[in-house]
Amino acid sequence: MALKIIFMGTPDFAVPILKSIYKSSNKILEVYTQPPKKKNRGQKIINSPIHEYSKKKGFSIRNPIIFDDEEINYIEKLKPDLVIVVAYGKI
Repeated sequence: MALKIIFMGTPDFAVPILKSIYKSSNKILEVYTQPPKKKNRGQKIINSPIHEYSKKKGFSIRNPIIFDDEEINYIEKLKPDLVIVVAYGKI
C-alpha cells in the first residue's frame, strides 16, 4: 500500500532522500521548503536545492514564511500518512 507523504526539507543533503521517496511507490502530496533567499553580490533570489528538484519533478511546493495554525490546518486537510522532515528549519 502506497503512503501519502509530505516532505519537508531545504539543503542539498535532503535531495537524495526526496529522490528515493519519489522513486518508491509512495505518493508525495506536498513539499515544504524554506522561502527563496537573496544571495551573493547581486542579491539574486535563489531557491533551495529541494525547491529546484521539486520544480523539475512537478511536485506541489509550499514555502511559508511562518509555520502557523493555517499551515497545520492545510496539512490536516491533506490527510497524509507520514510527514518526513530533513533539515527544514521552520518547525
